[in-house]
Amino acid sequence: MLFVFHRSYLEFTDFYNFNGRYMIRQIYIYGAECLRKVCSPVTDFSLVRELIGDLFETMRNAEGVGLSAPQIGVSLRVFVIDPTPLVDPSSKEYEKLKQYTGAFINPVIIQKSKKVWEYEEGCLSIPSIRIPVIRPYSIVVEYTDENLNRVRKTLSGIVARIFLHENDHLDGILITDYLTNGKVKIPSARKREIMKKLKEIESGKVETSYPISL
Repeated sequence: MLFVFHRSYLEFTDFYNFNGRYMIRQIYIYGAECLRKVCSPVTDFSLVRELIGDLFETMRNAEGVGLSAPQIGVSLRVFVIDPTPLVDPSSKEYEKLKQYTGAFINPVIIQKSKKVWEYEEGCLSIPSIRIPVIRPYSIVVEYTDENLNRVRKTLSGIVARIFLHENDHLDGILITDYLTNGKVKIPSARKREIMKKLKEIESGKVETSYPISL
């Protein structure tokens, strides 16, 4: 990831070459207070320069496809995504997904499709747990990108899901909250196992390949 400062704002010239300028931050895990806060909109855009860089570096170090500011303890409405690790780099799908790699500042969901789909989601803040979540298949969104342009896009499939997952974080919502909304039926035994693991994570009894904090 190479970042170039130009005309007093940040331009991302290459998401795939990183010059080591930014930090790998600790990712806050389940039980941390910062994960339950409703984040504030970004009003001073000079504040997001290093934040976006840190988010990308931290996400890639943890081998994630998305990461939100509250997950590194910053209560601002910002997240980054990179869906490309989900597919083979030599595939056509890789180039298609690559265009969605970027930062999303002050995102707003304009419209959700009636069509929904279920998928098991994981979260860097909830290691080793996957939970089935039903979400809209496509959405229309508006956000400020990493070059400070206001953008409107239609997202669908896995990209829409990653966006919605990260956007939930900005409102203090975690995938564990979908365990109790009644939309997905989970066997009782599996639900008990998940709840047991959550207690272990909350008490710090968890191992990860990336730095974490409670």
